[in-house]
Amino acid sequence: MTNVLLLDLGDTREEHNEPLGIECIATRLKEEETNNVCIKWLNTGCILEELELEKYDVIGVSIHIGTLRRFSKLKSLIVKNNLKAKVIAGGTIPTFGYFDFLEQYPDVVCIKGEGEDAFYELTKLLASTKKWEHNELLKIGGLAFSDGNKLIETELKAVSLPSLKKVYRDLKS
Repeated sequence: MTNVLLLDLGDTREEHNEPLGIECIATRLKEEETNNVCIKWLNTGCILEELELEKYDVIGVSIHIGTLRRFSKLKSLIVKNNLKAKVIAGGTIPTFGYFDFLEQYPDVVCIKGEGEDAFYELTKLLASTKKWEHNELLKIGGLAFSDGNKLIETELKAVSLPSLKKVYRDLKS
C-alpha cells in the first residue's frame, strides 16, 4: 500500500479554489487499490505541522505563484523530521520555473504541465521499486529532475482530456 498525500498550498488571496488538478490525480490513483490517497488544502484551515507527514510515502504538492514560502516550510519539516517521503511538485512554479526550483530542491521531482499520467507513473514506480532510479524516471513523460549538477527533462506528454474520469472530491479536507 502506497500512502499518498496530495497537498494544494492555496494562494496568496486566501480564496477557496477547488484544487482540480490534484483531484484528477487522486481519481487516477484511487483506481489502483494499492494507493491510499489523502487530499489537503491549506486554504481550508489545514496547518502544515498537523499533517502527520510521517504517514506518507509520496507527497504531491501543487505550488502556485506566491506559495513558495509555504513549500519551503513543508520541505523544512520533511528534512527536520528525517522523513523518507518522496516529494513530487506540480503547479505553476514547477511547470514554468523548474530550472530555478530544482537548484534549491534537487531531491524533488517536478511535473511539467498536466500531471495525471506522470504522477500515476511515479507512484507506480515507487510501489514496485521503493526508489526512483534516474534511468526509470527518463521513461516517464513531463518530468524535470536533478541528476547531480545536471538538469534532466523528459518529453512532455499530452493528457487526453476526454479520457479523464469524474474527479474524486474530498471536500471535508
